[in-house]
Amino acid sequence: MNPTGDEFAETLRSLTGRDIAVSTRGSHTSVNLSSSDILAMLQRRPGAEKVKELQSNRANADAFLAQNRDLSSDQKTRMICCGIIKSRADHLFKQKLYDEARITYIDAIAAIVGKDFKIPLPVKGGLRNESYVKNNVWDKIALMECCNALARCMI
Repeated sequence: MNPTGDEFAETLRSLTGRDIAVSTRGSHTSVNLSSSDILAMLQRRPGAEKVKELQSNRANADAFLAQNRDLSSDQKTRMICCGIIKSRADHLFKQKLYDEARITYIDAIAAIVGKDFKIPLPVKGGLRNESYVKNNVWDKIALMECCNALARCMI
């Protein structure tokens, strides 16, 4: 089922905190999002507040990861684990510790897709990987953030 323009506009309003004009013509939908809209959406991702809270206390973050890392069946827990680990990788990257950051980004990817994956992710019939395709939009965003950061480390 495809959402109507009004339904899509309501979703964007809940994600950005403001009204976004949605234009529909047949099966095509157009929106005009600013970079601040994108940032507002990312701040509303599942578990974002918990990640911020845990970033301020390394011991609590470590305990959360130890308790939830391998049990990441629900989206919010996956997002929190990935967010904690990615934040640590970002810190390593800023310190120019690229090899350590690369390994940590791979660990963040594993928080979303599980431990049994290969880089590059295997593809069939094009550039789309099943692990990526089957995930929801938030998991896809987290994966792309980690993969892009991983590529920066390798460059």
